[in-house]
Amino acid sequence: MDGLNQLRQMRVAELLEDFRVLQYHIAHAPQDPTEMVDYYTEGWIALQPGVARRSRKRQSCSIPAALRVHLDAFSRRHVGQKIHLRQAAAMRWIEYRARILEGDATLAATQHALAMLDQQLRADLDALTDEAIYMQLNSHDTSLNRWTGEDPSLRRVKAWIESRSRV
Repeated sequence: MDGLNQLRQMRVAELLEDFRVLQYHIAHAPQDPTEMVDYYTEGWIALQPGVARRSRKRQSCSIPAALRVHLDAFSRRHVGQKIHLRQAAAMRWIEYRARILEGDATLAATQHALAMLDQQLRADLDALTDEAIYMQLNSHDTSLNRWTGEDPSLRRVKAWIESRSRV
């Protein structure tokens, strides 16, 4: 025993709680636009995470069980946060688009505003890199004085994600 089991248990519980909250928000995002003509617009496409559930391979037995659980929970929270932030960007796009379309602007002004809005959505989505998500979650954990002594590196998180996305 290295005396860290209680810290490990607390950390996994924190990660799972964060993941549970993210799952709640993801599950409650709108599924379909009120106007079906909007279904294939950029914001509604971005709202759907598009991540296919694929068969999962077992983790290598060389990692102790507690660290495998930690990596799994940490990585799932990372993926959940990324989906949640993509949905938030798409929801902002949907809200702003509705405001633009409700306005009294000319057709040219409306089209320009919609094009700018699409451009902003693409920029927002492009900013949601694994590196940015990892740093954001790390800052959040640090601000809450959470024990992060055995948190996996970004490289390990990305490897975990990749191992689950293979066909």
